[in-house]
Amino acid sequence: MKKLLQASLAGILSCVLVTNSWAGAAFIGNEVTSARSAGQGYVGLAGQNNDPTAVYSNPGAMTALKGTQITLGAHWENVHGTYEDNSGNQTKAHVVNVAVPNFSMTQSFLDGKLSAGLSSQSPFGLETNWPGNSSLRYVATNSRLGMVQIMPAVAYKVAPMVSIGGGPDYANVFRAQLDRHINNDFVALAVGDPLNGDEDAVSSLRGSGAGWGYHVGAVIEPSDKHAFGATYHSKINIRVNGNY
Repeated sequence: MKKLLQASLAGILSCVLVTNSWAGAAFIGNEVTSARSAGQGYVGLAGQNNDPTAVYSNPGAMTALKGTQITLGAHWENVHGTYEDNSGNQTKAHVVNVAVPNFSMTQSFLDGKLSAGLSSQSPFGLETNWPGNSSLRYVATNSRLGMVQIMPAVAYKVAPMVSIGGGPDYANVFRAQLDRHINNDFVALAVGDPLNGDEDAVSSLRGSGAGWGYHVGAVIEPSDKHAFGATYHSKINIRVNGNY
């Protein structure tokens, strides 16, 4: 029976890891809440109750953290991009180096029955820079999305083995940028003037915005070595206003 349980658990974890790997291949994700979560492949975060990043991953787990605990870190990303069009022409994006910080802290009260925490993350930022002569120039040349999320939360132990928690999420897109080229033929038709050379026009969009959401979670801890958790993060709608 023990071997069957171990084999079943190994299969489930393998599926989770493969799913996460495929997701990472499809987009650039910055959701590195801590070195610990990255090192374990983001598996079992909803039940993790030994790290201050529980404020973000599952606020219900904060009651297991005693005293004052703080984690602060950053991860470095070295982004390379290549695009191949239908004709087989390849274009390489300019290499982008970024440092993405993370911060979380918790404080316990009432002998561990009540906990409060604060977390700041930047999970969905992105930057790409494509040459002005590439086949992608009419889609994007320079693109940037800089954002930060600030998440306070509180947790309460409603029973010896059960804790619940939640809090608001504030997301701030402090820099949204999209630059691209516009074919000069369309510019000439729009203004009614003859073409003046072969240079493309350049479109530049800048903006910023903010929005609110929430996250809640619960943890059941039947023993010191086992914890089961569930967490939910709401959708956050952000209207970006700026200049074109």
